[in-house]
Amino acid sequence: MDTPANVDLLIHPSSERIIISTISSMIAAAIVISAFYPLECIEAKMQLGIIEKSSVLAALRKAGLKNCYTGCIASVLGHVFAWGIFIFISDICKNHFFIDYADHGGHLLSYAIGAFFYTTVYTPFSTMKIRLVSDTNYHNSVIKLLRDMQNKKKSSELFSGYTMSLMYVVEGMIQLSIYEQIRNGHDKYLIFFMSGVISKFTAISMTYPYRVIMAMMQSKSTTTIIHAVRHIKKTSGYNGFYKGYAVCLYRQLPPSGFLFLFIECIRNILTVVIHNFIGIS
Repeated sequence: MDTPANVDLLIHPSSERIIISTISSMIAAAIVISAFYPLECIEAKMQLGIIEKSSVLAALRKAGLKNCYTGCIASVLGHVFAWGIFIFISDICKNHFFIDYADHGGHLLSYAIGAFFYTTVYTPFSTMKIRLVSDTNYHNSVIKLLRDMQNKKKSSELFSGYTMSLMYVVEGMIQLSIYEQIRNGHDKYLIFFMSGVISKFTAISMTYPYRVIMAMMQSKSTTTIIHAVRHIKKTSGYNGFYKGYAVCLYRQLPPSGFLFLFIECIRNILTVVIHNFIGIS
């Protein structure tokens, strides 16, 4: 019998599933984030106070559809890479390092580690998106923004709000844990969709204020967590910590449902293709 010491990680049977899941999540993220990005842009503008609180449709009409794709490239790339590393790392941990501790917090720890890498990868892309949304001088050009930051020796600002963004580790743990609990034992696509929606709603509701604080920090390089909290409280009161919450739910819940639905669909398709045409058994 093989022991952990002599099992090659790259040829372990579960490695095929991990690779398929990683590719599936990246493809699904690209599709879903691109399709729903206007709502993400509106949410960011509300968090920053660029657009006052209103209905989603009114905000879309006011901003114009073209302007609602400002920062889209940065967001899509960030989510694609971040979701890929999230699924890859968490699955590696679940299937190789914590496989004997599934009932003792092993899966939860795996999601926490994956969410940490997700946050680390996505934060600079999130900062680029926020800067492009809040400053029209860059004309929605990621390259122009990066060159400007490099010329001003402010590349480190790409990780503005990183400490606060580590709250996503908690959100990721909550979301994936609830998702796995709901979908466990089911193979219906409607269950996948609803599991994604319910798990995201719970995670967002418990951690939303950090999103507002992080957006404030990313838009202004000199803002600290304390300054951001004081500014939000002073200008909008405690309700300010839930600025854009409704839009966030509109933006996050359907995409989250579709994201996990597409991940499961694409994973099933890739599995069939690999087994039937490449001959992996």
